[in-house]
Amino acid sequence: MAALNVASVNVRPPCPPSCPNTRYQIRHLRWITPCQSTHLPALFKQVARWSALAFGVFYGYSRQRSLTLHVKEQNEEKEFRAYADLVEEAKIAFEAAYNREQAVKAAPYGS
Repeated sequence: MAALNVASVNVRPPCPPSCPNTRYQIRHLRWITPCQSTHLPALFKQVARWSALAFGVFYGYSRQRSLTLHVKEQNEEKEFRAYADLVEEAKIAFEAAYNREQAVKAAPYGS
């Protein structure tokens, strides 16, 4: 069996050449670059930003939809009230005309 190289287990990749942090420091008894220790928080920031963006888009879409539906319901209710008012006016006009015809029919001819 080949011996397992302990140095190759759980080793982070080297810092990229474009890393502005060139200092080295000891952490947990091994040398790491500050860039390697900050990759996880940077990744968390990136995930948090994209999550906030996705949440904002979802919230904006749902809010716009609810407002649009609310306005649509108000317009439908307004149209229904206008239609109901017209029906009531027509009923009143019909009753007045019908009662007048009944009054003319019931009246004697000479009066």
